Formats: sequence, structure tokens, C-alpha cells
Amino acid sequence: MKKCKIIYLCFLIIYLIPLQLVYHLLKLQLLLRSLLSFFSSLISPRVISYFKYKRREILQLSKYMT
Repeated sequence: MKKCKIIYLCFLIIYLIPLQLVYHLLKLQLLLRSLLSFFSSLISPRVISYFKYKRREILQLSKYMT
């Protein structure tokens, strides 16, 4: 019974923690996108294009990390 619990804990650590990270990253990306669309009405287009470029860089980096 104790060995079963250890295997279950290992399963949780290996699978659920990365899933939680991906979930939070997706939520963060949605939040950033909504903030970007909100600020796009306030900021000039040149600044927006800069932030979109930076966001694209961050997304590419996150692809390399996974």
C-alpha cells in the first residue's frame, strides 16, 4: 500500500506539475493578450508593434524550453 502511494505521488509530480505550468502560462498569455488589446486603444501603433514583437520572442523562447 505504501509503495502504491509513492508511485501515485511520483505520477502527480511528473504529470500534474507541468500541466499546471502550461495551464498558468496559457492563462497568462490570455491575460497579456487582453491587456494588449486594452492598451492598444491608448498607445500608438509603433509601441504596439514593438510589444507584439517582444511577445513573439517570448513565445519562441518558451517553445525552446519545452
